[in-house]
Amino acid sequence: MTATIYTPWGNQSVDHPNEDTFMPTATAPTATVPDSFCDRVLGQPAPDVKATIADEAKRIVTGARRSAYGKPEDNFERIARFWQAYFENTGRDVEITAADVSPLMRLMKEARLCETPDHRDSFVDLVGYTLTGAEINGVAA
Repeated sequence: MTATIYTPWGNQSVDHPNEDTFMPTATAPTATVPDSFCDRVLGQPAPDVKATIADEAKRIVTGARRSAYGKPEDNFERIARFWQAYFENTGRDVEITAADVSPLMRLMKEARLCETPDHRDSFVDLVGYTLTGAEINGVAA
């Protein structure tokens, strides 16, 4: 006897001895779930901006930026030396280290966001500088 099984993903006909069965038995075929019930009823959810920005920043700092600029430790040390030289040559007594580069670059990005608060790349860069700062400062994984 064929029975109809009612599921959130659509109805299926299965061979089953009891017409009133709501769920299939172990011998009946199981439904495959292409999307969640909510996705099918409500439509596909909008991408999560937090996740997409974080994923993009992670991809950039572990891929393109690393291959273009080298390890953050080396690059930030180089940047710190340039900044140190600038301050010394302008008569200011400041000590800049590689550990200072990440927070200072984040402050620059925050200043830019004051002008254009919807500029996505600045948010990606903020996350990227945070990730590289964590790496340089030896934060545990």
